[in-house]
Amino acid sequence: MSQISVIVPMFNAEKYLEAALDSILAQTHLPSELVLIDDGSTDSTHSIAQEFQRRNTSEAISIVLLRQEHAGPGAARNLGLEHCGGSFLSFLDADDLWAKEKLAWQMAEFARDPELELVTGEVQNFFSPELDPSLRDQVKFVTEPMQGGAMTGTILARREAFLRTGTFDASVLFGDFLPWLAKARDLGIKAAQIGRPVLFRRVHLSNFSRVQQRHHRDYLIAAKRALDERRRSGQNQ
Repeated sequence: MSQISVIVPMFNAEKYLEAALDSILAQTHLPSELVLIDDGSTDSTHSIAQEFQRRNTSEAISIVLLRQEHAGPGAARNLGLEHCGGSFLSFLDADDLWAKEKLAWQMAEFARDPELELVTGEVQNFFSPELDPSLRDQVKFVTEPMQGGAMTGTILARREAFLRTGTFDASVLFGDFLPWLAKARDLGIKAAQIGRPVLFRRVHLSNFSRVQQRHHRDYLIAAKRALDERRRSGQNQ
C-alpha cells in the first residue's frame, strides 16, 4: 500500500487542534505518517500535540512533532516536506477538518489513472459554534461547497510533483499555495478534482480578522506572484 504523509502546520491552535487531528485519524484510508509542525505557538498547542503523539498506539501510523520559530504556515509546510517520507503528500491546517473519505476518494482517483500527480476536491466553509451570530453576518464567504483546488487542505499529491515544482512561497502568510499551483500547471502536472467537499474550513473568532482582511491582501500578493511565475515560464519557453 502507498504511504501517505500528512503535514499539519500549527500556530496557537489549542482550541481546534484535537478536532483536526481526529479528522485525520478518522479517515477510511488512513495515512502512514503525521508530521506536526509547531510554528512558534505561545499557547498549549505544543503540549496538546505531544499528548496526541504519546497516546498514539497504532503501529501503522508514525507521528513526528517538530518546532520552529514563528514563520508562517508556508515555512511550516516546507519544514514538514523536509521530514516526511510518504510517496503521497497531503496537508491540513490545525483549525480545519477533513471529510472522513477524503484520502480514500483521492487514492481511488490515483488508482483509476496512474498518470495523475495531483488530486484536489471541493471546500465548504463552516462557522465555529462559538462565533457570535453578529460576526457571522459580516463574513462574505459562502457556506455552500465550492471548488477548492487553490487551497492546500484539499490536495493529495505524489511526492514527485513537489520534486518538480519545489516548495511553497513562505514570504506570504496566506495564499502560499497559489504560486506553487501555477507552477504545477505550467509544468503540465496532471491533476483531477473530486466534485464533493473534502475540506471543511472553520471560520472562528481567532481567524476572523484574517478572513476579512489579511486573507484578501495576501491572496492578492500570492496571485500576483503566481502570474509572475507563469510569465517567466512563458518567456523561458
